[in-house]
Amino acid sequence: MQIVHFTPPQLAPLFGVNVSTIKRWADKGYLPTEKTSGGHRRVSREQLLHFIKTHPKHSKNSYVLRRLLKKDFCLDEKCWKDYYKLLLKNENQSAGQLVERLYLGGTPIIDILRSVITPTMRQIAEEWANNNITVYDEHRMSFNIRTHLQRLDQFIPEKSTKNSPSGILTCAPGEYHELPLQLIALIFKLNSWRTHILGVNIPINQLLKAADNIKPKVLIISKTYTTKESAGYFNTLTNYSNKHNICIALGGATWKRRMAKEPWMKKSCAHYFPALNVFSDFLKNYKRK
Repeated sequence: MQIVHFTPPQLAPLFGVNVSTIKRWADKGYLPTEKTSGGHRRVSREQLLHFIKTHPKHSKNSYVLRRLLKKDFCLDEKCWKDYYKLLLKNENQSAGQLVERLYLGGTPIIDILRSVITPTMRQIAEEWANNNITVYDEHRMSFNIRTHLQRLDQFIPEKSTKNSPSGILTCAPGEYHELPLQLIALIFKLNSWRTHILGVNIPINQLLKAADNIKPKVLIISKTYTTKESAGYFNTLTNYSNKHNICIALGGATWKRRMAKEPWMKKSCAHYFPALNVFSDFLKNYKRK
């Protein structure tokens, strides 16, 4: 299970105070903290639990902290369904609190992404395809998920350096759904990689131009909905990746249906990743020079 630590800027909004108040509590010994080698304050989950149990008045106005005391967490099918229902009803604050309390409870971020966010995204896509929700609903819910991913991003310490390996994240031509890239970006950060998100509907010439400047170790290409094809796309991509010793990572339902077993993949360092945890393991064990 991940080691959960919090910085003063992360704790301040949970308690409804400013950052200077958190630091003052720490300086007085009121709030137990640890310090990194660089002198930065960190509060462990155990220290946070002890503090709010000892001083419950400070958590009374925080839904997340009250839930943390009760240890009321879920990580099963009911959890993502509850999350989806809250998004559907436009109860964005409650949906975000559900995600936050999972993290505060010690649930690894990769498990939150895999067991809550990903099935919710699939459900939204299915409901929209079956005309059970409107385009407005699909856009609104996707936007709110993005805000929750940004919140999780704030909890992940930045450990990458200028010497860390980097990856480019992009959507294939004709693909306009950027949300999967946000998921992958979190996994990169968890594994201390640097990330460059190009965005949606990126043509091959622009992708390779960016790669010339960034010099990534991995190119991530997302393709979830579009069936648009380009005859020379993969030949160009394969030749470039082989020449520059770059791996290609494919993710999304369209790859699963059409491209996962294509011959060109055997000619290069290319992989189709069916699940987020598989991709996370790939980054952890990456050794390609």
